Amino acid sequence: MDGSKPFEEKSLNLLETCALAVAFMTLYLGLMFWSGFLKEDEMVPLTVAIVVMNVLFSIWALRLVFAKTIDDYVKDYQDAQALKDRKVKVKPETEGGKHTKQEEEMANANKITSEKSLPPPPPVLIDDDKKQNKVSKAEKFWAKGQGNE
Repeated sequence: MDGSKPFEEKSLNLLETCALAVAFMTLYLGLMFWSGFLKEDEMVPLTVAIVVMNVLFSIWALRLVFAKTIDDYVKDYQDAQALKDRKVKVKPETEGGKHTKQEEEMANANKITSEKSLPPPPPVLIDDDKKQNKVSKAEKFWAKGQGNE
């Protein structure tokens, strides 16, 4: 990559070069106002030239930036649509109507976890002053899980 062209895209390198040229010309022509070299009636065309140069550059730069932004947005949208259209439904392969080995392993794993017993219920604290013998919802839940109703 060339040291004087830091951007990969030619349009950005051109934009930077033009921005530097316009800034230089604005400053250089602006110095003529303070030098006393020009008469007052000669300053009007110089002023118009500076303003027109900056306005044209600004319009061109904004158009370039917005066009690039819109192009990138359209490209991203088209890529997303293409990716969306490529989605494929995948079904597991079966061997002669039987489940595959992986499916059987998953089914066995599910059976083992569903057959495990629940842990014992936590101890119930009863306030000695009130001697409550009510059964809490948690105790009912744990009793149902253990098959002790």
